[in-house]
Amino acid sequence: MFNVLTVWNDWQMSRMFIDKEGLYPLQLFLLKMEEGVLNLSPVGTTGKNIAKLPRETARFASTVLAVAPVVFVYPSFQRFFVKGITLGAVKG
Repeated sequence: MFNVLTVWNDWQMSRMFIDKEGLYPLQLFLLKMEEGVLNLSPVGTTGKNIAKLPRETARFASTVLAVAPVVFVYPSFQRFFVKGITLGAVKG
């Protein structure tokens, strides 16, 4: 489970090897989106309303998007985790 989550959250390798934006995995896409939102100039110079959003709003929204697939997949595999724990229990 930890290996799957490590690969799921890895954005550094894809950042090094993938050049086309259409092939970005979810984590790298969210990172690029967060960098774009958080690095805007002040509202007076650019005139964009998105700069008014607090920095935490974009970070929390990207966190929810990144965690949601894991939360939906985990219950379907939970029975295998329980089976593995009970199989390895010490008896006696």
